[in-house]
Amino acid sequence: MKQADKDYAIEYFFEHLLKDKGINYDDYLRTMDYFLLFEYCEWIMLGNKYNDTKSERFKAYLIKAKNLAKRIERNKDY
Repeated sequence: MKQADKDYAIEYFFEHLLKDKGINYDDYLRTMDYFLLFEYCEWIMLGNKYNDTKSERFKAYLIKAKNLAKRIERNKDY
């Protein structure tokens, strides 16, 4: 899935399912960040568990997790 598709899905979900429930958009984005970090870390854990740390999938999720963790740390007060 392209990043534009992901961005569209995140925005669409908020606009059509959450906004009218009074959920704050920044809170929603922060929750999505934590959810995605959990998902990335789950793939990393599986790579470690099954000794698959040299695979492209493992490397990609490790990079994603590190970058997202840095973004969360930078925005911890948002």
